[in-house]
Amino acid sequence: MTMTAPFNFVPFSDTVYCPSWSEKISHDVPFKDGKSGVIDITITAKSPIFISDGLSKKGDSKAVKQFCQHNNRYFLPATSVAGMIRNVLEILSFSRCSQLDNTTYSFRDISNKALYLDNMEVDKIQCGWLSKKGKEYFIEDCGTPWRIRHEEIDTAFGLKNKQFSRNFKAGFYTKSCKDACYKYKLLAEICGMKNMDDQTLSKRFSVKYKDFKREIARWDPSGELGTIVFTGQPSEREEKEEGKEAKGKVWEFFFRNGSGKKYHLSKSVVENFLFAYFDGRLTQPRESVDWTFWKKKLNEGKRVPVFFQMRGTEVAHFGLSYMYKLPYKHSVHDGLPDKHRRENAPFDLTQSIMGTVAGQGLKARVQFSHFHAENNHVKPLPPVAEILGSPKASYYPIYISQNGQPYQTYMDKYFRLAGWKRYPVHREANPVKTTDTGNDDIKTKFRPLPVGTVFKGKLRYHNMKTVELGALLSALSFHGTRECYHQIGMAKALGYGKISLDFTTSEIDEPACLKAFEIEMNKALNTLWGESEQVKELLTMATEQNNKGNSLLRYMKLKDFAGKKRSKSYLKPYSKLNGVTPTLPALQITKEEFDELIQQQKEQAKQARQDAEKKKREEAEKRKQQEKEEKEKQKKLREEGLREYHERIENLSGEEKLIAQLESEYEQNKESIAHNAYALLEKQGFDLSDKGRQLVLLIDEQFKHYKKVTGKKAKKKPKERKKYEKRLKIEALSKQIKESGA
Repeated sequence: MTMTAPFNFVPFSDTVYCPSWSEKISHDVPFKDGKSGVIDITITAKSPIFISDGLSKKGDSKAVKQFCQHNNRYFLPATSVAGMIRNVLEILSFSRCSQLDNTTYSFRDISNKALYLDNMEVDKIQCGWLSKKGKEYFIEDCGTPWRIRHEEIDTAFGLKNKQFSRNFKAGFYTKSCKDACYKYKLLAEICGMKNMDDQTLSKRFSVKYKDFKREIARWDPSGELGTIVFTGQPSEREEKEEGKEAKGKVWEFFFRNGSGKKYHLSKSVVENFLFAYFDGRLTQPRESVDWTFWKKKLNEGKRVPVFFQMRGTEVAHFGLSYMYKLPYKHSVHDGLPDKHRRENAPFDLTQSIMGTVAGQGLKARVQFSHFHAENNHVKPLPPVAEILGSPKASYYPIYISQNGQPYQTYMDKYFRLAGWKRYPVHREANPVKTTDTGNDDIKTKFRPLPVGTVFKGKLRYHNMKTVELGALLSALSFHGTRECYHQIGMAKALGYGKISLDFTTSEIDEPACLKAFEIEMNKALNTLWGESEQVKELLTMATEQNNKGNSLLRYMKLKDFAGKKRSKSYLKPYSKLNGVTPTLPALQITKEEFDELIQQQKEQAKQARQDAEKKKREEAEKRKQQEKEEKEKQKKLREEGLREYHERIENLSGEEKLIAQLESEYEQNKESIAHNAYALLEKQGFDLSDKGRQLVLLIDEQFKHYKKVTGKKAKKKPKERKKYEKRLKIEALSKQIKESGA
């Protein structure tokens, strides 16, 4: 099946280029080859163009958004132009992807057993009550939820003619029944109450039977006390008939009174829940209707029924329905190549030029002005109303790089994001109209400016090296590829915001700067930069194409997304789609110059390796000489010490001489028996003559034990033999002491 989208992706590179001078950038100390100046820029709308003034109230579908203006003069904000150029510069200069939220998506794909059901672990789902205290969230555990049929609710409240349950059957069901909050309001209305709360929903039920591990309960005045809990109703209920299986939801839930056990929720678990239910969103996809209903109660200090699962002693995830959205194992940033998510890394080329708040931060050396409409009397087009929603990044067949079956998802450890999201330019000047669904609430109304509107502004640059100027000019002009167009503003997917960008550079040698940038990138990549996948995909999407078949710049119909997933379809690179001709830049260096450059680089690398090896050898020789000198120095010191010792011994006689010899043995053989004996005697405070006498006794006793234990080992192991010989020497000394009559 053909998969189409009005956008595509420039793949991320494993290489990130960081200039060698990035740590030396200063606004006060100029580079030797640094240049400063102004570039005059003219932007011309090639299709209707729209950038909101931001004054319209968010979420107000009836308000018509107006174009940015000041004193009745339309303009393109400097931030919009800078953001547009920065994105192109990041791709061309092989910089990191900077504009990417690190969110964790959630999913509910019951049709995909391996992905959802196997990870959801249905038999481990528990129920409980969510509460909030300050900024902290808690869940009170109520154990396993019981199931109750819609008809049991009629019985529990004494309702006749199935007043409640019939509303969800064929012929009665409406779209408003889809939300859980509708069921609470419906039951309150039937029972003549203002609203339903924990007290009015508190009933007694008991389990009657089990069905596939599910506990099915019925109303029982003497049963367990708990609370009836409603969840959504995706479709109408059709009962089983002859030749026809029952389908549609028929069960609600019963939460038994809690055990009193509470779990504190981690910040990440709460954030994943809020993101899954689009908390606070006023534009499509808007905040979940049921979460809006429950959030109000939660903020009033009331409790909210939820379903959850544990991981060890902590809550792993939770939701408002039994089969709630399950958070993926990995966040968006986990799909970036390693070098794109390195912290405390050197500044890349885009950060070096346009600044960054990452790390220690760096101030930009370029500044864009606002771009005012040249004609003060430009008349906007009549208001248009379009559906501007697009597939969320959780739709992995598009947003994750795929190579066929099986799909890679955010559950896979080594998944990879598809790349920088870009909108290919439309050939036609007239934008595409979205399908009218009859629901004006999901449309965005705005008044674009017409084709041919001209805007003028300036780009100021400060202390820029030639390579950096080349990179900036390359981003402005798609490296001199004149048939390429930029896109800016809202509704690019429909063809709005296509612009041409022209500039004058009287103070800059544009070809020389572009060539310097090319050379630098070729060196960094060690391949021809202009033929890389990144440059090719970027320029191809910026060029008008003969779009047809799988290259049609159209969103698929909502019903087709599930079918494409079942058929294992995925979005292919734009340059490989039908009717698309790859576009390459007009390079400033020839193939011969490139080959010569690579050869020089190889020779330089070879010379660098040789220099490194030579330095390594010299350092090794130096260390070896130092070690030799140190050994000779130590040997000389030992010899001098020994000579001094013998001179001292010669002046002694009798017992004192023998004791001195034993002391010498102690100093030279730290682990010997003499050492042990001497240490013991020293601690006990024996005088000189006692030292000799006690030393003989200890030597005799310990030597006999040593000889018994190690005698056999000494015959087999050289190391033990050496120790044994030292003990024999001590034995000889002890005999001399005995003979002296000490």
